[in-house]
Amino acid sequence: MINLFLSLLFFTDANAGTFFIGQTRLNTRVLPDHDVLNLGSCPNFTTGVTHIQLQVRKRAADIDGLAVVYGNGIRDQLVVREKFARGSSSRWIDLQGAGRCIERISVTGDSDGLRGRRAWIRIYGEK
Repeated sequence: MINLFLSLLFFTDANAGTFFIGQTRLNTRVLPDHDVLNLGSCPNFTTGVTHIQLQVRKRAADIDGLAVVYGNGIRDQLVVREKFARGSSSRWIDLQGAGRCIERISVTGDSDGLRGRRAWIRIYGEK
């Protein structure tokens, strides 16, 4: 069911080779929030991803890092440590597991602002 939902969200920009992978939310907390985007068992559109980009919506966010888990179980820890304004994007982040499919992406950080307000983190891929 999740794969079907993500497939419906999936879009491709044929010129740039970029596509939407999914989105997650970060809460406002004293300690960093940790949220996981589960993609399922290697959906086809995540195979061969070489870079990912984060886009921050709704609220500003402090993002500490990402953990990308590939289909073969290898985990890629990516340090971000950046504060993002609402509506801003990260640089394209290189993945060590180029050519492997992505099963899960964990985002660690928190949302700035009033308690209970969440920042939405949209994740894009590039092949």
